[in-house]
Amino acid sequence: MRRLDRVSLALAGSAAVLIGLSGCGSDAGGEDFARALASASENVTWEPFPDDVLAAMPSTRYVSGSEVDITLSDAVVTGRFTTWEPGESLTWEGDSDTGTEVGSDDSPMVRRVVLELQVDSVIDLRDGVELGDTVSVTIPVDATASADAMGDGLVGLGDVVVYLTPFHDDSWAISLESALVGEVMDDGTVDLPVLDAAQDGTALNMLRAASPALTLGDMERAADADVVVDLAD
Repeated sequence: MRRLDRVSLALAGSAAVLIGLSGCGSDAGGEDFARALASASENVTWEPFPDDVLAAMPSTRYVSGSEVDITLSDAVVTGRFTTWEPGESLTWEGDSDTGTEVGSDDSPMVRRVVLELQVDSVIDLRDGVELGDTVSVTIPVDATASADAMGDGLVGLGDVVVYLTPFHDDSWAISLESALVGEVMDDGTVDLPVLDAAQDGTALNMLRAASPALTLGDMERAADADVVVDLAD
């Protein structure tokens, strides 16, 4: 079956998705990254959209007829972001889908932050996907937002659970426009800072409301299930 990876395509080439960060300039505080990532997705819609956070795991497949097999992530892992560095600075002209790399001081429309994620365990994995002990994760940052706040905020989370989807060149993105990253607490519960930062009435806010309590145990049990959602129903 053919996989349609809308999240990867949007991150790789759509300025419209990323411009949602405009106006979210940095200020002091460790939650800047969560507010910025939530703002980036306020005007984004996904089809299909998961009923809750567990339905975005690779164990839930969305099918339509015999040709489409969609998952909203390829892997769900625990670990920690250990380091980050600035990535490309891009701008878009006309109807270009790919963007043009420019200097960081040449008024880019978006910058990318590249983080190293140390993988401690794999909770769920799409068939055929392979992961190493460390993976590269790319995050888009609007030019008006702070790359430092984004990188430092994610590294500062400590133990995390991350939904991964392919980006490009052996790099990964965080699923649902970088929204599905959680902070793992000592008791095994999972906080969802980006969903918590979403404004009332947005898709991410509704997803948070549908996932009021989440633990690593919930995710491990969901990974053992094989759920198929027929989009034609």
